[in-house]
Formats: sequence, C-alpha cells, structure tokens
Amino acid sequence: MKAEGLSRSERRVEELSKRMDDLKSDINSLRNEIIATRNELNTRIDSLSNRIDSLRSEMNNRMNGVENRINSIENRMNGVDKKLDNRFLWILGVQITTWVTIILAILFR
Repeated sequence: MKAEGLSRSERRVEELSKRMDDLKSDINSLRNEIIATRNELNTRIDSLSNRIDSLRSEMNNRMNGVENRINSIENRMNGVDKKLDNRFLWILGVQITTWVTIILAILFR
C-alpha cells in the first residue's frame, strides 16, 4: 500500500511538474508576444514621429513661402507709395507755379 501511495504521489508530482512546464512555456510564449507587440508599437510610433516631422517641415517651408510672398508684396506696395508721393509733389509744384503765374499775370496786367 505504501508503494502504491508513493507511486501515486510520484504520478501527481509528475503531473504537476508537467503543468509547471506547460505554464512556463505559456508564460514564455506570452512574453515573446508582448515583446513582439512592443517592437511593433515602437516601429509604428517611430513611423508616426517621422511623418509628423515631415509634415512639420513641409508646413515650415510653406509658411516661409507665404512670408516671402508677403514681403514681396509689401516691397512692391512701398515702391508704389514712393511713386505716388513723388508724383504728388510734382503735381503740387506745378499747381503752385501755375497759381503764382496766374496771380502775377493778374497783378501786372
């Protein structure tokens, strides 16, 4: 009877040992899946980060282009403003000269 109890205990220990091995295998499998998932997530995050950097760079380039266009338009408007000031002074000079001539003609008639 004692031998039968030992044999039964040994079988039970063997079963538990097999279960422990199976659990270890399952844990290792889960660990590997977690590592693979982590690597995949890191790859995706890196990819998204690169896309964001690319888009940020593209937006900076576009904004620089817009700034350059605005500066160009501002320079052209300043040129037009200077031309208008210059022409106004000429018109004013011609009018003053005309008035002086007319007044002198009236006075010395």
